[in-house]
Amino acid sequence: MHPPRLSRRTGPLVSLIALGLLSSGCRTTPPEPDLATAPAEVPASATLATDAPAADEPAPASSELDELALEYRGPREPGGADTERCTGLRLDPSGRAELTACDAPPTPTDLGAAAVPEWQAFQARLSRFELETATEGLRFEGQGPATGEPWQRALLAWARLRHAELASGRASASGATAMSWFPEAEPDASGACAHLTVLAYGYAYAERRDCESGALLDSLGDWLSDAELAQLDVWLYDHAAYQADSNTIDGRGDAPIAEPEAIEPWALALHTRLRAGGEPIAAGAPDADAAPEACPTPSEGQRLLLAPELGLCALVPASHTVFTPSPGSRVVAKDSLLDVSAPRLAISVGPAMGLDVEQAADAYLAEMAGFEPSRSNLTLNGSEDPIPAVLLDGVPGQDLYRLLLFVHADQRYELRFSPADDPAIDAFYDPIVASLRLFPVD
Repeated sequence: MHPPRLSRRTGPLVSLIALGLLSSGCRTTPPEPDLATAPAEVPASATLATDAPAADEPAPASSELDELALEYRGPREPGGADTERCTGLRLDPSGRAELTACDAPPTPTDLGAAAVPEWQAFQARLSRFELETATEGLRFEGQGPATGEPWQRALLAWARLRHAELASGRASASGATAMSWFPEAEPDASGACAHLTVLAYGYAYAERRDCESGALLDSLGDWLSDAELAQLDVWLYDHAAYQADSNTIDGRGDAPIAEPEAIEPWALALHTRLRAGGEPIAAGAPDADAAPEACPTPSEGQRLLLAPELGLCALVPASHTVFTPSPGSRVVAKDSLLDVSAPRLAISVGPAMGLDVEQAADAYLAEMAGFEPSRSNLTLNGSEDPIPAVLLDGVPGQDLYRLLLFVHADQRYELRFSPADDPAIDAFYDPIVASLRLFPVD
């Protein structure tokens, strides 16, 4: 298989991205590749696209987005071989999204709080480009300096995965993982195993996991450098899949890796770099002395979620991990950011734009024409200084979710509890909301 052929056009461009995340357990058998998100094969005879649209390219459907920044077009079925390119995903610069389908108008959808920072990072990193394969098309209007083909293929992988997830309504963890590697054969002095997860769209996690249970102890994440991604791109698109014990690279090419002995030092160097300077995404136990007096004290089976820059704290299950995927956000999930085996919470914050909570809820519902989530009112923050909130239940997304909206310190807070139809969602949701406390933002 050859890498997708790229072309650069001078006309306006639009684009799409796809995100997913997997933290692999220690010494576990790697998951089977997710065929729904596998890159389409491009014959060696493929030619670069010209400024004229392809003959079989469908006319763009009308869009409700104010500005198109990304458009992905793919086959009717994810991973299919047809060349119609009549389904896809569109994004505007802020992350508003809509799905396109064959012979149907675009449908607004929720990109998801965890994916928005990824989308912003791609816009800041990559310049405009257009990429086409036999079955897919990607147009992107970026603001960054990067023009290399490895980053363009990385964005295609992100867009493909995100489209598959939103269209199917379920997360695809295995489809995002390009490399799962244990860069050190022996556990450290504490009995923890080092593990490296590298995603197909150019992000990596240096993890420490309990060698016996596989439980995640902590994780540091960061984008790959240009040189690191260039090497990963060669392994993914020029070479076939590689496996040695529990170590895997999900290559989609034909040729065997000529020098597999070069993988270990590359993986160890990346893991070392991330551990030295990567962004901490798994929050440790907060300092009890740093918590405001208003914050509750955890009981057995609970831990404190403390977010000083968001001005909130709450009690969450001790079985879950608190992640910080980007400044100004939190995700409470079991083991990994994309763990969908248990209820989870994603918190995002943005300017209130002068709206109160009722107006914010009205604006949110206005973007979901055709859907009617249940709506109810409640108060937060205990009895000392109650804050009005609106709960929308049954909001469509990758999974149905509960959206808790409120305004605090001129910021709009969105707390997404998912999946809304999980039998355990009430036991997860109720204690968190009851213990939620707000305080002045530092």
